Amino acid sequence: MSKKQIDKAIGQHWDEHRAQVTHQRDRWWKSPRIIGHINKMICGENLTGVSEGPIKLIKEILDGESFDEALSIGCGGAHKELEFVKQGLVDHFYLYELSAKNCELAWQRFEKAGLSDKITVFNKDFFEDQPRKFDLIHWDNSLHHMFNSRDGIARTYDCLRPGGLFYMNDFIGSTRFQWSEEELEHINFFRKNLAPEIFNHPQGGRIPRLVERPSLEKMIAADPSEAADSASIIPALKELLPNPKIISTGGTIYHTALNDILMNIEEDSPLLTQALQIDKAITKKGFFQYAVCLAGKG
Repeated sequence: MSKKQIDKAIGQHWDEHRAQVTHQRDRWWKSPRIIGHINKMICGENLTGVSEGPIKLIKEILDGESFDEALSIGCGGAHKELEFVKQGLVDHFYLYELSAKNCELAWQRFEKAGLSDKITVFNKDFFEDQPRKFDLIHWDNSLHHMFNSRDGIARTYDCLRPGGLFYMNDFIGSTRFQWSEEELEHINFFRKNLAPEIFNHPQGGRIPRLVERPSLEKMIAADPSEAADSASIIPALKELLPNPKIISTGGTIYHTALNDILMNIEEDSPLLTQALQIDKAITKKGFFQYAVCLAGKG
């Protein structure tokens, strides 16, 4: 496919995804307890907002100041960017997003908050636009959709003004979810010991007990950009950025082992406690799928 066709396919995928959003608690970002666990790993406090851990760290860096102009690529519905503006970290966001429905939602969210003058929304690929300078680069679960992570990091860091900040909070795990044997061993050892009823789907049928590597063909057909070059992110951050602060935030268990079955596990259950303890322990051993990165520009 051509670049134009790929961008169109990605935009259509996220348009359809937006139309099919489910309220089932089936993913980690729908669990306040998991969000609190992640924020504690980031900033030491069990905060409930999905961006609150990174925001706390950035506030400490700013020390009462704010960023004039910020860039967010692949902003989705921009609820995280809205929080940055609400908390006084950013005066104006330039938002780039391939999904027209997400662009509309981003605008509606800011308009409802009375902050529509704080954003400029582009339904296009940032890298095809004229380069300009920013005070904050905001990558939040969008860098892993870049086909060349190194290029994305290098080009956006180059867009930073002196004194600016590069911020990333993203999936940095196996490219195209092609989990290593060691990862699968951790994931499936956890799932093998769960009660059978945890694998019941609320709409009928059974959720597979064992996790396998997904079909590359099906992944690319659904969303050509999904985790396209995600395994390259951490090496590129270390190579390209000066003294990056990288915080591993886990995910092998809470993201992959609990995928889909989370809705059958209560928030206050001992099982979720155990899952998060295991996730934290194997993160310390080097098995993690998410990370936060902060790097300034002199």
